[in-house]
Amino acid sequence: TTLPPVAASRWDPFAVQTGSSKLEIRAERWTVGPLDFLELSIVANADDAERDQAALTEYLQSLGFTPDASQDSKTHQVLHYLVEESLGSVTGANSGDHAS
Repeated sequence: TTLPPVAASRWDPFAVQTGSSKLEIRAERWTVGPLDFLELSIVANADDAERDQAALTEYLQSLGFTPDASQDSKTHQVLHYLVEESLGSVTGANSGDHAS
């Protein structure tokens, strides 16, 4: 079974100053079938992680983005989609093999 390609793009990190946090934001986009993810992430030390995560969320909301509250990773969602596609292809291919 041939699976659809997963297109991925990654951009160079960019810095944003938000209040007391200087964030180094990383952006990555994955698309496959109907799925289209834009992941924005930061690296923070443990002492600042909670504050920096809140600053990132606030920054994104100020730009009109609504962060996804789902805890499913993009990898999990893409793999789930690909498995479903594969099973659908197999089921579709096999359903034509049965005599009526």
